[in-house]
Amino acid sequence: MSNPSLTIHRGTHQIGGIAAELCAGDERIVIDLGANLPGTEAAISDEELIGRVFDGRPCDAVLFTHLHGDHAGLYRHIPTGTRTFIGPTAKRIMKIVAKYVDKDSLPLIEAMETYKRGRPLEGFRNMRIIPLSVDHSAPDSSMLYIEAAGKRILFTGDFRAHGIANERGQLWRVLEKYVPRGIDLLVTEGTLLSRTEETRANPVRTEQELGERAQEMFSEHKYNFVLVSSTNLDSIMEFYHAVPKGKFFVCDTYQARVMLAAMEAAGRKYPQYRAGHTIYLIGWLDTKIVGRLIERGKELGVLFGRTSFEEMRLRGFVLLARSNRYSGINIFEKALKEFRDEAFLTYSMWTGYLSGERCEDSDLIRFIGDTPYEVLHTSGHAYPEDIARVIQMTEPRLIVPMHTERAEEFPFMRPFVPWADRARVLNDGEILKV
Repeated sequence: MSNPSLTIHRGTHQIGGIAAELCAGDERIVIDLGANLPGTEAAISDEELIGRVFDGRPCDAVLFTHLHGDHAGLYRHIPTGTRTFIGPTAKRIMKIVAKYVDKDSLPLIEAMETYKRGRPLEGFRNMRIIPLSVDHSAPDSSMLYIEAAGKRILFTGDFRAHGIANERGQLWRVLEKYVPRGIDLLVTEGTLLSRTEETRANPVRTEQELGERAQEMFSEHKYNFVLVSSTNLDSIMEFYHAVPKGKFFVCDTYQARVMLAAMEAAGRKYPQYRAGHTIYLIGWLDTKIVGRLIERGKELGVLFGRTSFEEMRLRGFVLLARSNRYSGINIFEKALKEFRDEAFLTYSMWTGYLSGERCEDSDLIRFIGDTPYEVLHTSGHAYPEDIARVIQMTEPRLIVPMHTERAEEFPFMRPFVPWADRARVLNDGEILKV
C-alpha cells in the first residue's frame, strides 16, 4: 500500500471553516466539515468546499473533532449513507441546539455514531483511528490519533491546556498513554499565533483565574449580565460557582438544558461541573421541558426555580445572556432594559467581535449598547508554548500548522525554532504524501 496522503481542503491560512481529508489505499476519511466564520475573507466559499470534498469519490466517513460550527456546521451537506462520528456529549448538545434552531436536521444528528475515548473506531479497513479526549472551549472535543499504511499521524483539532480538564494535566497524560514518540505527522491548530498581543494583554490565562476574577466582579455589582457562548461550558460553570451567596444565578431553559447535559457527563470527574446554586429560569417556560429539567436535576443534586424581574431586583443576580438571533422576543434584551441604569456586563467572548475588524458582530454591539462592561475571557485555543510541548512529546517527522492566519511564520516563531526544519506549510487543496 502506498503512503497515506493528507489534503487540507480549507484551513491552511484561515481560522475556522475547516475541512481536511486523509486517504490510505482505497479508504478516504474527512476530518471536520466547518462553515466559514462570519466575516471571514475565505478564498473558498462553503458551497465550493462541499463540491471539492464530495466530488464523486467514495467517502468512508466524516469525523468531527467537536461541535463548533466552524468545524461541524456543514454536516447537513454530507451525502446520505456516509458514516459520521462525534463525541457522545457533543452529539447530545447538538440535538438540544437543533431543537431550537433547525429541527429538520435532528435525524442527521441522531444518525451520528459516537466515539469511545481511547478505543479504535470499528469498520475501517486501512486505518486505525483512536479518538482522544482533549480540552477545548467546546465540551467533548477530540484529537485523532491515526495509524495508516505504517505511518502514525496526530490530528489535534482545536485544543488547549488551560481549561478545567487540564488542571490535572489531562492532555499530557493522554498523549503519554496513546501517542508514541517519533510520529510521522503532526497536524496542529495555530489559532493564537496571530493573536499573541491579545493573549499577552489578557489579565487571566486559565479558567480557574477567570472564576476567581468573576467572583470579585459579581460581588462588586448587584445586577450582572454575562455574555458568553452557550457551549463554552468551562467558563459557564466557573461563572455558575462564582455567584455570591444570596444572589440568583439565572438563565433560560435552553442554556439550562445545555448545562445539565455537560454536568451529567463531566460531574463525576470535575468538581466545577457539580451542583452548586439553584438555577433560576426566566423567559417562556414549557411545562414539559421544565419538568424534565427538574427530574434530571434531582439525580445530580441540581435545583431549579423560576424567578421574575421583581425578585431579581431585590436579590441581585448573575444572568447568562446572549443576543438571541433565533427568537422574536428576546428576554435578555428585556432584562437589560429593565436594569439598564445599574446593569454591569461581563463580556466573555473573543474581543474581535467588538473591535471593528472583519469579524465584527453587529448584534452583540447593539445588545451591549452603552452598558458598562469588562472583558473576562480565556481562549479556547492552545498557547504557543503548549503547542511546542505537544511537539516535544510526540517528536514528529513533519509538522503541518492549520487553523491559523500565520502559517508561513510558524517555523520562525520562537517556541518552534527547534523544529523549523520539520515544518511544512501547505496551501488549501495541496496533497501531502506522509
